[in-house]
Order: sequence, then structure tokens, then C-alpha cells
Amino acid sequence: MRKAIGFALALALLCGGTYLLYIQMFVAHVAYLRGLLMGGMLAGTGGLWLWSDYIGPMFGRGGGM
Repeated sequence: MRKAIGFALALALLCGGTYLLYIQMFVAHVAYLRGLLMGGMLAGTGGLWLWSDYIGPMFGRGGGM
């Protein structure tokens, strides 16, 4: 159960950050640096969490931040 909740949170961070980056870069009329940095940090944190706990260990890599 703990792994499923962690996976869902990490995936939400990755998707939310990617969405925010996309909106700031391609849709918004004015791109704010704060939005770009926040989206990058969210996507980076979610991606790192997914890699180190779920994806990397399946391939014998990663495993712990």
C-alpha cells in the first residue's frame, strides 16, 4: 500500500511539473521564470523519485537517493 501511494505521488509530481512547464513555454503569453523553475523542480523531483524507487531497480540500477 505504501509503495502504491508513493508511486501515485511521484507520478503526480512528474505529470504536474511537466504540465506546468508545457503551459509556461508554449501556451502562456508571458512566461514567468518562477513558473518555469517550479515546473522543473516538480518534474525533476518526481522523475528522480520514480527512477530511484521504481524504474531503476527493475533494471538493476538506481535504488536510493
